[in-house]
Formats: sequence, C-alpha cells, structure tokens
Amino acid sequence: MEDLLNKDGIAWIIEHLLSQAEIAVREYDNKDELYQGRMLAYYEMLDAIKSRIQVRGGEPDEYGLGFKLESLAQEMRKRIKKA
Repeated sequence: MEDLLNKDGIAWIIEHLLSQAEIAVREYDNKDELYQGRMLAYYEMLDAIKSRIQVRGGEPDEYGLGFKLESLAQEMRKRIKKA
C-alpha cells in the first residue's frame, strides 16, 4: 500500500484545513463568540503546523502555509476590529 503521508499528502491535508479556516473567517459574525473561537482555533492550529515544519527544516511555502496563512491572519484581524 502506498504511503499517503508523504509531502504531497501532508500538503493536501493542510490545504483542506486552510479551506476550512477561510470558511470560518467568512462565516464570522462579530457578535458570535463561537465563530470567533472557531476562526482563531483554525489559525492557531495552522500556525503550530507551520512552526513544526520550520523546526524540522522545511519551508512552509512548500505546504501552502506562507502567504495564505498571513493573508488569513490579516482578514481575521480586520473582522475582529469591526466588532
């Protein structure tokens, strides 16, 4: 059986998590703490994965965590400021 947790497999999982995080940001309602918590939890999880990749000598951009994660953080800050 082929090992699916190679670099491409991990990048695919991260892409799915980024997609879910983007949905959480879009669905965020300034008055709803549940959605704010969901949005922040996705960011924290993805940031932790990015840090672990860096610790292991990897490049976050190779997994889709460079620009996309920073863009997500900026959008989150904008939405939270509006609250």
